[in-house]
Amino acid sequence: DLPSDQEDSEADAVQREDGSWLIDGNVSIERFNSLIPALPPLPASEEKRYQTLAGFILHHLGHIPKAGQRFSVDCLRFEIIDLDRHRIDKVLVQEIN
Repeated sequence: DLPSDQEDSEADAVQREDGSWLIDGNVSIERFNSLIPALPPLPASEEKRYQTLAGFILHHLGHIPKAGQRFSVDCLRFEIIDLDRHRIDKVLVQEIN
């Protein structure tokens, strides 16, 4: 059996017990913003330089990160959890106060 589209979309982001989110780097900016509606949305790229969470991270950092690298934007902390070669695979996102 192949997973349905709904199962795929649910598997791209998992909220953990502590309230943080483990998110696939391929998640679109629109999907990311819909996951965490109480927080300020991530900015869309006006120049269309990125469309995904991984693209946002690469644009923000200006380089390919290493696993474990952290940075903050507004009230969100991002931690690179897993890379598949040079592709950002999993990102942990937490709200910071």
